[in-house]
Amino acid sequence: MVLADDLGWGDVGYHGSRTYTPSIDKFAEEGIALERFYVSPACTPTRVSLLTGCYAGRFGLQHGVIKPERRGGLPFDATLLSDVLAENGYEDRACLGKWHLGHSNIKYHPLRRGFTYFYGHYGGMIDYFSHKKAGELDWHRDYESCYDKGYATDLIANEAVRFIADAEKDKPFFLYLPFNAPHVPLQATNEYLDKAGFQMGKGLYPEDESKQTAQDKILPADRKEYQFGQGNTKQQTLGAMIASLDHAFDRVLDALEESGLRENTIVIFLSDNGGDVDQGARNLPLRGGKGKLYEGGIRVPAAIQWPAKLQGGSVVRNVLAHIDVLPTILDLIESKSNASDFDGISFANLLPFRSQEAEAQVRARLLYLGTEGLITDRYKLAYNELYDVISDPYETEDLSARFPSIKAALKDSLNYFRNEICITQEKDETYKLLPEWRMPED
Repeated sequence: MVLADDLGWGDVGYHGSRTYTPSIDKFAEEGIALERFYVSPACTPTRVSLLTGCYAGRFGLQHGVIKPERRGGLPFDATLLSDVLAENGYEDRACLGKWHLGHSNIKYHPLRRGFTYFYGHYGGMIDYFSHKKAGELDWHRDYESCYDKGYATDLIANEAVRFIADAEKDKPFFLYLPFNAPHVPLQATNEYLDKAGFQMGKGLYPEDESKQTAQDKILPADRKEYQFGQGNTKQQTLGAMIASLDHAFDRVLDALEESGLRENTIVIFLSDNGGDVDQGARNLPLRGGKGKLYEGGIRVPAAIQWPAKLQGGSVVRNVLAHIDVLPTILDLIESKSNASDFDGISFANLLPFRSQEAEAQVRARLLYLGTEGLITDRYKLAYNELYDVISDPYETEDLSARFPSIKAALKDSLNYFRNEICITQEKDETYKLLPEWRMPED
């Protein structure tokens, strides 16, 4: 499960941008593109839902992210995908990259949450070169601080390639690969600026070239690796970061191929929320971006492949979401776990299997987007505004006055979710970060 961080709808080539994403594009085009895939508008809630199959509100984590000074995290009694896969014979279960589900107690550590190996950072938004956040090194191998040198995206990819190469070929494994890229800070290397083919003054998208401002080029830069601020726009630096992510993804797929595991490995790629438009990301033609419940903040690039079983080259346009990933995986591996344990719904029956003809299937869906939003197959309620996202996917017209009964019904449903789902809102208690993000015992 490969998770990008803040990769926008329009930040991939197959959605019409100039961004250098040949591997992601090929994966979506040769696999099954999930073109109405919804997530939370922020990092932590999406990660909660991916790994639990439940709305983040059930754990008091529906708002914001876990910052360095925040004490809480994903409750210790929550069951994660890693736990369920362990019960289904998956002995090796690695989390490589960004955790972001709690760091104030050792009980939050990935190795205490069903994973057998961890490499990466506990918090979010680390420096890509020093691997520091809040003035402290946040880079770890299992429980210990790690002093590896290099660009974070490359290091995570290195570890993923190594994990795959060492995997026992006759046993299933689980690799959760949450990259920090292309989340800020805007930091890229010359290698990826060159790979993406950027030139000074040339933006990622035609309309950008006439809209560049002086502020686009302002950023203190104290070493050469910080490319933004040396004549590059935000879009160029972000584009180079996305190019590094794309290359890392390509290396992971190549590693599976070289190990003879590619055909029979289920690979899912997605982003945790929409792109940050203030930092050069692009969600167009969708409205809004990261932090918002408009389509640009919660509808993300997503695709799945399983060459041995699934027929590629197709598109699923049903409403799917982060909470659906866990039950879908369990369905695909024929687990006997109880589906009622999750808020999500398996979308395995929507995927075209090689053993059967693909059928266009429609299923009614009511998806909770957060305390201010709800979506059905056609209509969406966001910030007390009503939209028809089938005829108006760009959310240009509020239909509240035209369809008051539809809006009223959705508001009733939203109130139900607020009362029944978000019942354990966690207090935002403060925590004094320890050196090198060490997780203390009780």
